[in-house]
Amino acid sequence: MKNKNKSYKEKLFNKVFEEIKDKLEKNLPLSQKNKNWLTRQRLLFEKRTYMKGILTPDRIKKLDILIPLLGKDWRTPPIQLDPFDTAVENVKKTLKSGAELDERQSKWLRSHRVSLERNASILSEKRIKALDSLTEYLGYSWRDIEVFKNTSIFNDHYTIIVAAIEDGKEIPIKTQKWLRSQKMRYAAQKHVDIPAEELRKLNELNTLLNLSWEISKKSSFLEEAFQLKEDIEKRKTIEKWFTKVAPFIQLAKVELRYGIPKGTLQKVYRYGRKLDYKWILALDDFRKDMFTTDEYF
Repeated sequence: MKNKNKSYKEKLFNKVFEEIKDKLEKNLPLSQKNKNWLTRQRLLFEKRTYMKGILTPDRIKKLDILIPLLGKDWRTPPIQLDPFDTAVENVKKTLKSGAELDERQSKWLRSHRVSLERNASILSEKRIKALDSLTEYLGYSWRDIEVFKNTSIFNDHYTIIVAAIEDGKEIPIKTQKWLRSQKMRYAAQKHVDIPAEELRKLNELNTLLNLSWEISKKSSFLEEAFQLKEDIEKRKTIEKWFTKVAPFIQLAKVELRYGIPKGTLQKVYRYGRKLDYKWILALDDFRKDMFTTDEYF
């Protein structure tokens, strides 16, 4: 049985090998499946599986036949192109051909202009130099692109995160906080509308950062908080109560105790800002136990 299985695998190897060899000899493009197969052979070689009889000397000899046809050694890892460099080259190619930038390229260029305006530290000198090299093709400097005040904060943070990942840098603290808020937003998407494009980008960040967007059981208060949206009367009661007690309590201590962002309650009390539903629930908890201690007065 073992020999039969070995024979089958050998036949399968030879079949794929001949298919790739035939395509290369006829100058035909390899399919993604063919490319994946070659990558697997390279990885098997790197792991020295030929020492264990998996990638046999006979197989290595056959793969070496492909070297002149491939134009490179099958053992050599492919060059990993920086997505940023690729984007720069694509912009140059588009402009060299006399065509205009498409919507995606225009947004890409504008996003880096926004980064320069709001958090220049995420742009390395190398990237700035590459963007500056586009001036002769654009006919103007990317630095002169107008940044509108209503530019999406979401896209700002998204661009910062992607750039940090590509450069192998730490994500800025401010953007880390934003990312945590998006986790809560994502978990509550059946209660709030998330634009399709933003949802796509959140899923992309989930993959890039290997995050879990799921809310833990300990954070089930978030689910309850959004249910308060349906309970208008209860919400009004809590808001009215807070307006009365706010002058007599230390709001900063309440924020610290219940995980409410610093300064949030001051803005609600002094400037009449609307309070997010999740913090309404936190205030309701505070209302229930505020008189069990005097630490907030």
